[in-house]
Amino acid sequence: MTLYTHNTVSNGQAGLADADFGLEFSGAQLAALCEDVIQLSRRHGATDASVNVVEHTGRSIGVRDAQVTERTTHSARRISVVTWLGHQEGRASSADLSAAGLAAMVKAACAGARHAAADPCSQVPEGNRAASAILDLHLAYPWHVPTDVLVQHALDIERAGFDASTHTLQSEGVAIRSNVSQTWIATTRDFSDGYIQSTHSASATFLAVDEHGKQRASWSLTHRNPLKFGDFAPIGREAALRSISRLGGKTISSRKCPVVFDSTVAGSLLSAFARAAAGTALYRRMSFLERRLGTRIAAAHLSIVEQPFLQDGLRSQPFDSEGVAGSERHVVRDGMLEGYFLSAYSARRLDLKPTGNADGPHNLRFDSTARITGGLASLLRKMGSGLLVTGMIGESLNPLTGDYSRGAFGFWVEKGEVVAPVERVTIAGNLWDMLGDLVAVSDDDFDNGGLISGSVLLAEMAVGGQ
Repeated sequence: MTLYTHNTVSNGQAGLADADFGLEFSGAQLAALCEDVIQLSRRHGATDASVNVVEHTGRSIGVRDAQVTERTTHSARRISVVTWLGHQEGRASSADLSAAGLAAMVKAACAGARHAAADPCSQVPEGNRAASAILDLHLAYPWHVPTDVLVQHALDIERAGFDASTHTLQSEGVAIRSNVSQTWIATTRDFSDGYIQSTHSASATFLAVDEHGKQRASWSLTHRNPLKFGDFAPIGREAALRSISRLGGKTISSRKCPVVFDSTVAGSLLSAFARAAAGTALYRRMSFLERRLGTRIAAAHLSIVEQPFLQDGLRSQPFDSEGVAGSERHVVRDGMLEGYFLSAYSARRLDLKPTGNADGPHNLRFDSTARITGGLASLLRKMGSGLLVTGMIGESLNPLTGDYSRGAFGFWVEKGEVVAPVERVTIAGNLWDMLGDLVAVSDDDFDNGGLISGSVLLAEMAVGGQ
């Protein structure tokens, strides 16, 4: 059994006890629990089994109008098992970790397998595809501060928002969340390992009011390490100023024009690409990227990199929920498609190798040889006139055709300068064309939950307004 040091904390010390994170179980206890379930599965006739147990603990703080609206702690644990009878598969899960609860769960999974149709692609991931090296990903940092301190941080965020302007503002609430989870995975193919991870977030929402009406905006930050927040006040100021900047927003006439996605929303293009490049969409023949490996699908200057082992990365993992490790790779290199996002099952369906993406992509990043220095301002000057998108509503993506449309708001830009807020418009295009017509990426990278991009300039999109 490989022991990972993924619970490294901010002072660089690896191997803190699980209790330092407020967890009830040690890694050794979870490993033993998974082994018990595997043995139970074998006694019920399973030829193979995979077990996944997760324990969560955390705190939530809510503030609105200087009053505490939420102050809670929470914890949960859940175990799941997949059993195989040859190529017949059954699944079950439970929050009851008692001997009786585990026995009932295994019995249900094995009964499901007996009634399932055989699927030649359904089998436990091969052990030689599982992670096999010690990695230090800096995924877990405890936040050892009293709850009263978290409440004060939330109050500071809200006060900073009110102090940001003389405009009339209404608080829609401030939230601080601190969560730690521990995962352990074991299979009948001699894989048994786990890791601890943390996510800490702070967010604020304000409503700006004037004679033109009301506009709402939010701002949030999420970190593995709570020390990265530094001063909390900018979160409130950013939320308030964003809401104020939207006042007086109007729709525009329908047209085709250049569009800039600012860095906070540009990651949505990565998300749309990942949906089309997912193994499930591919083997169901519901993706425009089917059979496109080795072909050009984006502008020649553009690459998409996946980094599952990025230290402190919000989507970093030593291995996925099947125990399969990913690898740092170019999914798109210089516009050419080099890879997909595959679980063990989808890989078998496509006669390819699994990529460690049973839980989706890990830290996707736009890279470009046409990167613009100077951030968003430089990119707007390069665009000249067009639409700057700072927020989107809903999503419509047809992964089979690549057709893409979303409600959007932002600003109209003339001669590289913002001139007026824009709302109630729809932006539409085809993802194939959008990636091919992506002109440049700026250097103002923003990490939106593991989707990392600077602001991006698209040559043209259809904008639907009045």
